[in-house]
Amino acid sequence: MEYWCTVTRPFVTILLFCEVSEPKDLWDRHWKDLSDDILFRQRQRLGIPNLSLTEEQIQNYARFEIEQILNKENRTLTDYHGIPLPDAALMQDAGNRLLLEELTYATESMTQDSADLEQGLNAEQKQVYDSILEAVYDNRGQIFFVYGSGGTGKTYLWRALMSKLRSQNNIVLVVASSGIAALLLVGGRTPHSRFKIPIDLNNDSCCNIEQGSDLAELIRQTKLIIWDEAPMVHRHAFEALDRTIRDIMQLYDPSAKDKIFGGKTLVLGGDFRQTLPVVQNGGREEIVDASISKSTTIWHNVLSTP
Repeated sequence: MEYWCTVTRPFVTILLFCEVSEPKDLWDRHWKDLSDDILFRQRQRLGIPNLSLTEEQIQNYARFEIEQILNKENRTLTDYHGIPLPDAALMQDAGNRLLLEELTYATESMTQDSADLEQGLNAEQKQVYDSILEAVYDNRGQIFFVYGSGGTGKTYLWRALMSKLRSQNNIVLVVASSGIAALLLVGGRTPHSRFKIPIDLNNDSCCNIEQGSDLAELIRQTKLIIWDEAPMVHRHAFEALDRTIRDIMQLYDPSAKDKIFGGKTLVLGGDFRQTLPVVQNGGREEIVDASISKSTTIWHNVLSTP
């Protein structure tokens, strides 16, 4: 795919034919002009009208375009002292639509929302809120279960956590087992949609997420996963996600294969007195056995909160 724009071509021509003595100074003075239309073109290409890119990402795109044109002339940016090569990892992130969607939240408004929501937490909510954030910031990879029926303030707690972390440019993935519940959360999805959990589940199931895919990279960079109405879903779904995240994370941290959910912090919420997993032709025993509380690999790692 070609990203070249007409603005960078004259810059390359100058580098090639004008014997520039200070190429870095030329770059520093004119990079904003060279990258003037990059944000617009990325919004068009990715289909994200409110996409925002950092200054570093925009500069990186401009250097990538310059490097591509120079390569056609058998030259490279390393031939011009001071102008760094484009960062391949940053380019990959900037082309990852799923990742960018989770990084387009307005941090300024999120910061204000976070302050307002935090102030409105009651004593119990604040205790849970602080414990979860501490686990996230310390990269402990803990699992929390927030137990409570409808109207007890779980959604408010989710919003407070989401605003706090997103205001700091951290990625929070929010899912809810019920589509209606997912609509109440900004960026909410159903778990099967977000994590590609198979419909037919068994003891060895894994999610349909390929190593190196955009979704795998999104999960790798995620700081917190919130799963509302968790008791509604078969325990095999959680076990499938656990196996998948361990598999994704072990490429970057070999010890992750031995950590629950690959070392990610996960917050579950719901009420076991409400709807339990639906088991086709199942009786009481089969339905109870399908509950996440019966998972031998997950439930003993869960920290229960009121």
